[in-house]
Amino acid sequence: MKKLLSALPPVLILFLLFSMPFLSDYVKDSVKSGIEICLSSLVPSLFPFLFLSSLASSFASPLLTRLFAPLFCPLFGITPPSVSAVISGLLGGFPSGSAESARLYSEKKISKAEAERLPLFCNNAGLMFVIGTVGAEHFSSFKAGLILYFFHIFSSVVCGILTRDPKNISSYTKETASYVPLSQFPSLFTSAVRNSVFSMALISGNFMVFRVFTALLCGIFGNSIIISFISGLFEVTGGILSMPENTTGLILSAFLLSFNGFCVHMQALTFFSPLGLSMKKCIIGKSFSAVLTAFLMYVALPENFFPEKSLPPMVIYIIIILIPLLLLIPHAKKASDAV
Repeated sequence: MKKLLSALPPVLILFLLFSMPFLSDYVKDSVKSGIEICLSSLVPSLFPFLFLSSLASSFASPLLTRLFAPLFCPLFGITPPSVSAVISGLLGGFPSGSAESARLYSEKKISKAEAERLPLFCNNAGLMFVIGTVGAEHFSSFKAGLILYFFHIFSSVVCGILTRDPKNISSYTKETASYVPLSQFPSLFTSAVRNSVFSMALISGNFMVFRVFTALLCGIFGNSIIISFISGLFEVTGGILSMPENTTGLILSAFLLSFNGFCVHMQALTFFSPLGLSMKKCIIGKSFSAVLTAFLMYVALPENFFPEKSLPPMVIYIIIILIPLLLLIPHAKKASDAV
């Protein structure tokens, strides 16, 4: 079985290589559309945040830690330095959370175990992409995009709570902030530019490769909802934007969004691999988040499937709010016992 799995990648690569001359139109169109997406969406939305998050980690990290550590450290069972990774993951879009986690580990601010766990809940889609591109533009519904983003983040939070380290829940202590001298600003500014450009190049390169791969997949097997879903497992943006604009497409998009896609995982791996960090925990955790997000989207839209079994919206939202509270009870008990 291991030999078969080892032989699969080179066989697949050769198959795609020899298929390219017969599907050159698909390849050209995918490269053109990929460049357009990079220039119109990926770079404008992600590059400024990569730069600012890198710069903020040097100057604003003490302030962010003091403001958010009392909430995030007990909630997710993390150490104070990881607060910046949580904020990057909630606001920055793929794969800023993983990039920040790798940076913190490389600077020896967090442990290897914590660095490998952070992407489980710190690697999320950007707000504007989900609400604007997916919701308002593709599904023609701002409300659908808003609900999708809420469930996407909610699932990540649940995953973070379930996998948190009980030791860090009771070990948090308020730290005195130490600020960086202003004289270091020029060197830190240059470093932030260099790091963000390098990260953006890696992200764009991975995106283009997977964009071509999914285009070849569609060219060989044709366009269908199944092929769109499989494509989305590899490259989430193209997969979601090729989904049908109906409830089924919305639920499958919810799954793909929380799974991230192997393209995003490969982007994260470019930061993790040189440091000897593994992505296994992240992929397993994101699979759980994907199932939970799709289920919540299914429950939130019951009238599209079983009208007679529809629940009042208030009941659904109460259930959703109660889930993290119920998950906190056993951990809070452990924390109190430890104290």
